[in-house]
Amino acid sequence: MRPTLMIAALLFSVPHASAQSLPTLTGGPGAYTLSVPYLEYGSGTSRQAFSVRLDSADLSSFRLHSPSLRSETVLASASGPVTVSAGPTYRMTIPALSYGGRTYTLALTSTDLSLFVLDPGSVREVTPPGPSGTNPPTNVAVSQVNAQTIGSRQITSSTRLGVSWKAWR
Repeated sequence: MRPTLMIAALLFSVPHASAQSLPTLTGGPGAYTLSVPYLEYGSGTSRQAFSVRLDSADLSSFRLHSPSLRSETVLASASGPVTVSAGPTYRMTIPALSYGGRTYTLALTSTDLSLFVLDPGSVREVTPPGPSGTNPPTNVAVSQVNAQTIGSRQITSSTRLGVSWKAWR
């Protein structure tokens, strides 16, 4: 195991669970932030998951923001997660990244896990998930499930919600 990877593994040791969501790129000229809420490294029983933030001044290279490193719960089946593959050169593959109301796919490479360089040939705009040529769901509503009234207070579950929406058109 390379020493840089061992150091990164030690930094990732604090447990913190969160749901997978789409990585986002925010900011503007001179100061960009790439937030990756869920990425996977390794395979099989050695698979690990993390959340991380990378900063960039020009979108051509991204520096790891070390205080943002968090260990995450490995999802049994994550659809299209960000992955980091090992080798002499590490490759972070981002299948879907949200920026400016559009979605892109791209890859970043690194030799030391602290500085990632954009692979320009990997960047392309992708259609957001869903049937091609359709609009996203509408009338999304969230409601409480199994609400109970005790005295004058209504008590609801903090872990269960009902969600409904109008189907794709």
